[in-house]
Amino acid sequence: MPVPRLELFVHGSTRAGREARAHVERLSAALGGDNLQVALIDLELQPEAGKALDVRLTPTLVRRDLPGAPRVFGSLADLAASARALALAEVAP
Repeated sequence: MPVPRLELFVHGSTRAGREARAHVERLSAALGGDNLQVALIDLELQPEAGKALDVRLTPTLVRRDLPGAPRVFGSLADLAASARALALAEVAP
């Protein structure tokens, strides 16, 4: 089975972006560590990447390997809800 490809969009080194990165790391660990491929995209440095996916809020986590590119945005602290929204394996709350 292919490894899910996620892109985390942040804006600079904001507190929300740092926290989102930590939550995505926790999500990856909850799913077994090597079971996610995550790319970090800073919209300050790569604004076109966000425009291409119509990312309007940060942090936003997008699953790129599924049709429709499901996404979640906000704190990402609720790992179980984020996993469900992105059609990932179930994560304990």
